[in-house]
Amino acid sequence: MEQSIGFYIASKYDQIQLCRDLATFLEECGHYVTARWLSGTHDYVTTQDVAGQFANEDLQDIANANCFILVNLPKIDQSNGRQIEYGYAMALKKHTIIIGERMSIFHQLSTEWFQTINEFKLKYGNKS
Repeated sequence: MEQSIGFYIASKYDQIQLCRDLATFLEECGHYVTARWLSGTHDYVTTQDVAGQFANEDLQDIANANCFILVNLPKIDQSNGRQIEYGYAMALKKHTIIIGERMSIFHQLSTEWFQTINEFKLKYGNKS
């Protein structure tokens, strides 16, 4: 069996269900997902302290992953949070994957790029 890969999935928050579905797929393939934001606990920020806590959790989750996935589907606007997370993953020299549109010159530096989630699944969906 292939080695299990730890993935962090980043996207705009309104794409949470798409990202949850991707996380379920990865887990069914024997991988694991470190992105706590997918549990839905980051959906309501009451104070700046809570916002800071969520940001720290996201950075920890990125550091604990082997691979960072940035989901840009469908053509969504540029939001700061996931772009900052992408830069952090790049700084940590993580394997980076973009699914969807490359929206920045820095996205050209990504390790891998897939136009669709189905293309990504073809490569990472092997259940050996």
